[in-house]
Amino acid sequence: DWCVTTVGTVLDPVSISRTGLLPNGGLFVPDRARRRIYAVIPGRSQSEFVEYDAETIRPLRRAILPIPGPLGSFVRWSDDGFAVLSTAGVWLISSLSLEPLPPEKAPATSMIGANRSIDVRAAAIVYDKQRGLIYASVPARGAAADTMSNQVLAFDARNGDFIKSIIVGSD
Repeated sequence: DWCVTTVGTVLDPVSISRTGLLPNGGLFVPDRARRRIYAVIPGRSQSEFVEYDAETIRPLRRAILPIPGPLGSFVRWSDDGFAVLSTAGVWLISSLSLEPLPPEKAPATSMIGANRSIDVRAAAIVYDKQRGLIYASVPARGAAADTMSNQVLAFDARNGDFIKSIIVGSD
């Protein structure tokens, strides 16, 4: 097993030694069963979704996402499903849309169409495995009244459909 720090350092937890380094500034989700590390690396106008071999730290598959940085959260909601929180909203992405990287060639840049954007300006997201829902907390927005402010919104993780909202009061 291994640990990934917030700056991308991959550590062997037994020897406390560094085994690799992933891109700084990314958000990471380790998958011990598959021996993979999934990362979302933010950019100015788009982000990179990358699957790494956890043992060699070699990138295996990659996709360019139309998700601008900065990013707030990266959670896994199923074997192949992930959710990313950005300033542009919550994005549901699938590892099935990752394209294999040839070992000696530069990665292809392509936008993926199998993913879905949820247009909500959330402060945080979490996944409820039991119900299959992504919850997004929407803070107040100052003087401009927003019909979703100060609520927790629930979305179906499989398709992004809005399920319900819960009013939580003011910030």
